[in-house]
Amino acid sequence: MLASRPLAGPDAPQPAVEPAPDRRIRPLTIALRRVIEWLTTINGRENHRMPSTSEALIVRQATDNDTGRLAVLRRAWSEEQADGPLGDLDFEGRFAQWYEEEAPRRVTYLAELDGTPVGMVNLAEFRRMPRPGLPASHWCYLGNAFVLAAQRNHGIGTALLDAAIGHARDLGAARIVLSPSDRSMPFYQRAGFGPATMLMAKILD
Repeated sequence: MLASRPLAGPDAPQPAVEPAPDRRIRPLTIALRRVIEWLTTINGRENHRMPSTSEALIVRQATDNDTGRLAVLRRAWSEEQADGPLGDLDFEGRFAQWYEEEAPRRVTYLAELDGTPVGMVNLAEFRRMPRPGLPASHWCYLGNAFVLAAQRNHGIGTALLDAAIGHARDLGAARIVLSPSDRSMPFYQRAGFGPATMLMAKILD
């Protein structure tokens, strides 16, 4: 008996073909996006925690009632620079006096997560001496920008900076000037700041 030969042509049985996998990527949830962004941003560094999705970030203009909160942030900044705790029991009193004296020409923005202060920035306004035939003019100095180390790289600094820039625009300021640290310079460059070639400085002994 001759061995049967497999059928050929359209009547031949076709090999089973598994259905192609569905390559459509389902949209990521907000929580998952935050996880990915956080893992990418911290790049293996320690002491950074991801804010909980339940935490609400609020950036608002500080009031006289926030002096203590701002003092806490200022102390945290100073102790970070000193790499250790600092004494100075009179600091809070001196800070409150400074804040009261500066309030007429300086606006401060405070960032809070679920009511806890995590960052700040302030903007001092400088009015130019009037000139005949020209409208009044002024400029702003941005300073004391700070976010707690554990809360950095989550957009809090950007939110604070946006609030300060918006305030300067509302004032009609000609420009914003600042003195960035080496570490913060890329942050301000991304926000559109550049070298202030029109300025000079003299360091006083």
